[in-house]
Amino acid sequence: MRHAGGNASSPVLWQDMVVLLTGPGKNVMLVALDKRTGATIWSHRLAAAQSKDESQTLGSWATPIIFHNDDRDELIVPLPGALAALNPVTGHE
Repeated sequence: MRHAGGNASSPVLWQDMVVLLTGPGKNVMLVALDKRTGATIWSHRLAAAQSKDESQTLGSWATPIIFHNDDRDELIVPLPGALAALNPVTGHE
């Protein structure tokens, strides 16, 4: 995948998966992989952070974090002007 300036976020290890943030650029997404097999568990496009063309630098170079919110975990992703919060099990916002 081509990304504006390349990737800079670090992988996030959580339970039996590794979560990767791709971007910035025209294809900003999160991908969760099984840490043993590498099989894709889920993927989620972050449409609000997509660049319109290669000259834009939308997206994030930041590393997502797992936030323990009362009785559930949330995957928090810093984006331009907003935070995205996803269920790390399903990848749904």
